[in-house]
Parts: sequence; C-alpha cells; structure tokens
Amino acid sequence: MVWDAEQYWLKAIRYTEIASQIERDEWERPFWLSLSLEFLARGALTKVHPVLNADPQDDGANILYAFGTEIKGQPKSLPIHAVLLRLEKLFPEKFTKLRREFCDYFSNLRNQEVHTSELPFEGLSEKKWLARYYDVCDTLCFIQDRKLAQLVGEEEAESAAKLIGTLKSDKLSAVKSKIAAHAKVFGEKTATDRKKLADEQATLAGAWVGTAARTTCPACKSAAKIAGSIERTSKPIYADDRLYVKVVVLADRLECRACGLTLTDLDELQFAEVDPHFEFEEETELHEYHEADFYEEYDNM
Repeated sequence: MVWDAEQYWLKAIRYTEIASQIERDEWERPFWLSLSLEFLARGALTKVHPVLNADPQDDGANILYAFGTEIKGQPKSLPIHAVLLRLEKLFPEKFTKLRREFCDYFSNLRNQEVHTSELPFEGLSEKKWLARYYDVCDTLCFIQDRKLAQLVGEEEAESAAKLIGTLKSDKLSAVKSKIAAHAKVFGEKTATDRKKLADEQATLAGAWVGTAARTTCPACKSAAKIAGSIERTSKPIYADDRLYVKVVVLADRLECRACGLTLTDLDELQFAEVDPHFEFEEETELHEYHEADFYEEYDNM
C-alpha cells in the first residue's frame, strides 16, 4: 500500500532529520522541511483512511486500490492542496483555515523551487515561517496521537513550544486591542447614536439565516453577524409533522456594523471568547437525503 500512515510518519522524520543537519540560514533547510510537512499531512489524512489520499479520477481505480484491490499501473495520490482541504474539513477546530493557508503557502514555495526557475527559499527569513511551521506540525502530530518532540527531538520541541506560544500571545493581544479600540470609539458616540446603530443591527439580524447567525459583539454588545461553513448535518428528524435536519456551522468570521469590529478567522473568534458553533434547522425530504452528492473535482468527501 503506497498510502500508509506509519510510513508517511517515518518519511516525515527522515526528511526532518536531513533538514536538521543543514545550517539554519541555508535555503535547503526550509525546502526539506516543506517536503516533511507534506508527508506529515498525508499521514494525518491516511490515519483516518487511506482512501482519502486517493485521486478520485481514473474511473475510481485509485479508490479501489485504497480498499485493497489490485490495479494496473501506479495508484495516483490526491494533490496536496486537496489533502489540506480535507484535513480542514475533518478537523476544523484543530487544522484551521489559518493553518491550512500556511501549508498552502509553504507547498507553493516548494512547487516554485521544483518547477520554476525561481529560488523562493533563497534568503527566506525564519521569522516569516518557522513559528507557523512548528504550529502546523504540532497540530498534525496531535491529530496522529503523537507529540512534536517525536518529530523534531526534545531539544528543538522546547524551542518550538516557545515560538508557538509567541504566535498565540501576539494574536491574543492583537484581538484584545482591536476589541478595546472599537469599544472605545463606540462608547464615545452619543447615547442616541449608539442606540440607533444598535437598533439597525438588530433589524439586520432578522435576515441572517442559514450559515449566518446572530451573536453579541464583544466590543459594543450590539447584534453582530457571525458566519461560517457547514461542519456537519444530522440524520433526518421527524417531529411536529415535519421532516428536518439539524445543521451545525463552524464560524470563521464576525462582523458588527454598529462599531465596525471584524474578526476574520476561527482563532480570532476564540480569542474574543465568541462561541464559533451555531446550528439551524432545515426541512428535507428522504429522497434528498439519500440522493447522491456530487462535488467538485479533488474536493469530494
């Protein structure tokens, strides 16, 4: 089987060890680590099931291979971008959009290095990537029931923890400062203006349905819109003469027109102590529930 979680893990360690032998300011170091990161991501996906690494094209041959069927030729893996999207869908609270976007960024640098005449890793400062890299690796290790120290060694893991801590503390401080600034501006308005703005938000809230809902703005306490994407849908429920499903949404954005506050990802919502989950009910029919789903190429779950 070409998609084996343990083998991916061992390859990630092997490439990390190669990188560890290279001087920190040499371009080869982030290059080898970008390769290690891909194996770590594919291993996390394979741990759920090998079929998730299979390219869905080729009349399903790659998918059949993942279930143990012999096929002609070499099975084809899913592109790394799709691997990362699937991880975000499977572990939205751990492998967040911010982490997925860093992986996309690092993978793109690797692709530029391999497929173009550019030298994207040349002179790349660690401050632009190292903390995020450790943070993502720590998350992917956690998904696989492992520790970062098993990948990078105890000594480096201690340094990594400090760098990851600065990411969180810096972002927490930035979010708190943002909230305080908008609260101050809102508080300096007249009572009449504050009430008018809050009332306008309350009116707008009536139109927020589906993947958008009402929450309380952490800055001005007006009604704020929170929005995101569907995390999961329940099985059909029959009650009160209606058939419906409960849809759980994981939010990644908050907007308040009353004070102008905007929070732009899951981390910011959590630092602002805003519950990112909400749900809504949606009527359904059994034939819709059992009907086959069709997804875009490379993005089917």
